[in-house]
This record gives sequence, C-alpha cells and structure tokens, in this order.
Amino acid sequence: MAVLDLGAMLSTFALIVPAELPDKTFIATLILATRFRHFPVWLGVSAAFFVQTAIAVSLGGLLSLLPRALVAGVAAVIFAAGAAILFKGAMKSRQAATVEAQALVAAEEQAITKAATPTSAWKMATTRMASACPCRWTGCLGGPLDLPHCPAASSALY
Repeated sequence: MAVLDLGAMLSTFALIVPAELPDKTFIATLILATRFRHFPVWLGVSAAFFVQTAIAVSLGGLLSLLPRALVAGVAAVIFAAGAAILFKGAMKSRQAATVEAQALVAAEEQAITKAATPTSAWKMATTRMASACPCRWTGCLGGPLDLPHCPAASSALY
C-alpha cells in the first residue's frame, strides 16, 4: 500500500467538501471571522477539524478490525432507525398541515357565509341615516352631500 493514495484523497475531498460546506461549522466560522482576526480563527477551526477528523479516522480504523458483516449489519440498523424517525416526523408534519388546512378552510367558509348573509332593509336604512345625517349637518370633509369622502359614510355604506 502506498503511503499517499491520491485517488482516496481526492475522492474523500470530493465527498466531504459539498457535505460540510453548508453546515453549522461553516456558519460558526463565518461569524467568528467577522468578529476576530482571521488567522487565529483559521488556526482554531483547523485544530478543531483536525481533532474531529483524527477521532473519526481512529474509530474507523478500530471498526475495520471487527467482522465486516457485523459492521454492515449495525450500519443498516442505524440507517433504518434514522429512516423510521424521519418518516415518523414527516407523517406528523403532514397531519399537522392537514389539520391547519382544514381549519383555514373552515374559517374561510365561515367568513363567506357571514358575508353572504343578507342585511335587513331596516339595518341598511338606519345605517344610512346614522352616517348621512351627520355628514350633511357638519359638512364633513368635502362639504354637504359629499358622502364618498365622509369616513363614517364610506365605512358603513361602501
């Protein structure tokens, strides 16, 4: 085995960069770089990433000592458990969205029903008189009989 396997290095780089670029470490580094000098931030992030990578590579090396079938079985169980958790969360989210949509539809139907309820002639006449008379007496904004510009008349009638 060669000391430096260029293919392994390039494939690892190609897999890690897109996965790690938008994660929270990137965001934390970005924020730290806006508040502190760049070189110390770079050193701290590099040291932290080195420790994280050293732990992952060491554990990966230890896992390679175990039987391959055992490692594959445990990995399959972990992935299946993760899929089940994600699926359960998606179903809860779908149910919550359905309940919310039903509530919105019910509220909209209620508003339509309320708006479609006919107003009695008596209510229309009294509203008209209550809003028109003060405007005719006081002149409101534009003078007598200028109902479209009267706040009371426009809110009650138009």
